[in-house]
Amino acid sequence: MKKLILILALLPTMAYAQYPIVEDFTSATGWTFTNGAGIMIYTPILPFPADTVASTNLGNTPYPNSSIIDIVSPVWDLSDCGVDLEVSFGLSGTIENGWDFMYFEYYNGSAWISVDVFTGYKPPGNIESYFIPATAIQFRFRTETDATVNTGGGSVYFYDIDNFTIDCALDLPVELTYFDGECG
Repeated sequence: MKKLILILALLPTMAYAQYPIVEDFTSATGWTFTNGAGIMIYTPILPFPADTVASTNLGNTPYPNSSIIDIVSPVWDLSDCGVDLEVSFGLSGTIENGWDFMYFEYYNGSAWISVDVFTGYKPPGNIESYFIPATAIQFRFRTETDATVNTGGGSVYFYDIDNFTIDCALDLPVELTYFDGECG
């Protein structure tokens, strides 16, 4: 009878200490905002704690018509992840359904690449998750509005973005460190 003993060791060959990156949208994180977008404190119904969110509209007035509203991340070097990044964020609020659109995009060093587009109502607790190439160096939420009035029944339209998270989606590599066999 022949026996074959195979021992595999799981040894990381890359440093993954920076992942996950969780952005809580404070002034220290380096995100930039245009056309009324910014950081606000969101106080949900108790027992949930207050949190800071990036919002496409601060205040009680409608966001601007016929304009572009940007929320843009700082530049990151994410190349040590390998193949894919897993990017997720909470998205809630309402913008004009079918008239105004928010695009989630990443920048790969030469062009902005559109990942998804949102319009209409997103309930609280809605989580979006995507696999993005590790060539991404920056992310943005771009809201493009048309000329129609941005209020509906007295409501002010906005999207809030919460807990923007970047994680390395690639499994750690497996390295064969020992192989033994015997004939018996």
